[in-house]
Amino acid sequence: MTDQSTAITQTPPKRQLGPRKASDVPKQPRITPLIRAAVALMLDEDVSITEAANRLQCSRFHLGRMLNRDHVNDYWAREERRRVAGKRAGAEASRVFRGLLRAESEKVQLEVCQKILTERGSLSRDQGRNTSVNVSIAAGYIIKLRDKQDEPPTIEAKAEVVQG
Repeated sequence: MTDQSTAITQTPPKRQLGPRKASDVPKQPRITPLIRAAVALMLDEDVSITEAANRLQCSRFHLGRMLNRDHVNDYWAREERRRVAGKRAGAEASRVFRGLLRAESEKVQLEVCQKILTERGSLSRDQGRNTSVNVSIAAGYIIKLRDKQDEPPTIEAKAEVVQG
């Protein structure tokens, strides 16, 4: 009876806090550049595994076997969600831009047009921006920026008082 009561009151050992060892953390399998390129081809251009393997110059069997792995399926799902979210955001942004094109302010219309043309690639990012230099002149010291040899020759003369 005493054994059961002591077993119930005992607490489990405390976990050690702090950084874990690298050996304790499970290592994630690597997604190779070939698999990234295949997933991009299949999602963006909607090609088959055979076509993707031909374009990437690899074996269809190898590509199919790699695409069936769990970590690659997780990567595929993440990429698909990311692309769908990007398309939704792009559609929402274009709807907002279309609304702003009808704005009364010409400045807003100009900035929206520049943004759209920049995103399409028709307008470079630095084109359309003005560079202004602000030079202010105020009373104070005058600083000569030219050399002495650039100055015109001076005539030295002494003033004489003429009595007459």
